[in-house]
Amino acid sequence: SWPLFVWELIIEQLVNGTPPSSVNDNIKLHVKKFSPTTEIKELPSIWTIRRARTVLLVIVQTLAAYRLIHDIPSPVELHLSKLEGGLINADTCNAARLTSKKLLEEVEAAVQEKREEQDKSTEEEIVVLRQDCHHHMRNVWIGAVTKRLSSFLNEVVQTDLESMHQRLRISTKMDAVLRAVDKEFSLPANYPKGHGDMFKYWLQLNHPGALLVPVERSSGSRQDLACEGAAAVYWNRKYYVQFLGEVLKGHKDNILQENLFIVLTSMEMVALCRVMAILHYKVCMPMRWLAGNTHHIGRAGYDWSARSMGKAIDAIETAMLEILEDSSKFLDKEFMNSIFSCIHEDEDGNECPLPPLVEAMSYQYENKKTVAMDGSKVLPFHKLNEELFCPTRKENVETTGLCDMMAWEIADCMLQELRDETKATSDYLSSVGGEFS
Repeated sequence: SWPLFVWELIIEQLVNGTPPSSVNDNIKLHVKKFSPTTEIKELPSIWTIRRARTVLLVIVQTLAAYRLIHDIPSPVELHLSKLEGGLINADTCNAARLTSKKLLEEVEAAVQEKREEQDKSTEEEIVVLRQDCHHHMRNVWIGAVTKRLSSFLNEVVQTDLESMHQRLRISTKMDAVLRAVDKEFSLPANYPKGHGDMFKYWLQLNHPGALLVPVERSSGSRQDLACEGAAAVYWNRKYYVQFLGEVLKGHKDNILQENLFIVLTSMEMVALCRVMAILHYKVCMPMRWLAGNTHHIGRAGYDWSARSMGKAIDAIETAMLEILEDSSKFLDKEFMNSIFSCIHEDEDGNECPLPPLVEAMSYQYENKKTVAMDGSKVLPFHKLNEELFCPTRKENVETTGLCDMMAWEIADCMLQELRDETKATSDYLSSVGGEFS
């Protein structure tokens, strides 16, 4: 077994987000820097490094248990009345919303009881806030859109799907495609039957200056990762297809590779990646930033709070109504960039974009760089954005007609989700008289 200091080196890197495949290279650099005369005879295997993640999980759970023992106050100090002036935040499923409402009622009753015990005024207003999670709302919309587009494509390619062997497990669901891509092409090579290491070597050999966008695997309740992952597949597709074409010449007994080659060479699936990627950059990304930074915006002096999120939802509804009438607007870069251009008011009362949001999005496209395969730094979002709206690759250009049709489906589905009075989003929508609009 390895000495403790080796495990410490491995775990420290895993905590920092280092891929297991890069840990040994970092250990070599570490030893060269701090002990240049030391000779390395053996390094941990990739299997050992991956097993260290289990060790790390045990360490985290142990530390969490320690904090629970030492940080939780005694039972006599715990009382629901201490939530007065606090905020109850929950996701937007029916059970969670009902639970938050019930908890709100219990807190108010506890505060009233505490005031009576302390002979304080019981007429003073009890302030306890309740807030829906806007991250969860966004994921509900995207989950519905993913299903809608999958159903649409199932009808478009029904004949092709029926002619394919079931062993290939072809699916039009974006999250299924992302899981397959992650298995085959993940550079950390977490899936035993995948070829991430081989693909990385092939890419460095044949496309040394290539930009490879990391693929987010869609799973659990993060439905919006289907949009984020679609952008990566849309950009990386030409490398994936070329690699698969070469390896499948030598054999044709790998179901995963056959599945991906069929999916990634399908114009319908390329169109799906394109529209989902546009939805990510022009709707999901701004809404994600607003949901995560609303408290900072208010503190910076802008007239913006959690209640203001209704303005952004109204802006999305307005945009989707226009796309429903003219679906070509979905592929219009200027129109999609202007979705959130009227969610704020300047000092003169004129509608304008929210400056912090404009600054954040500008940073993503104009300043945030990533490393290409040859070590050079490029602007990935800018390159992707241009290929989405002004494609240069022939296969991407040919998807425009189908993308128009899918854009109508997206707009119609989004409007249904926003206006559904059984769901939380409608509470923030002005057109239906939402409670928090």
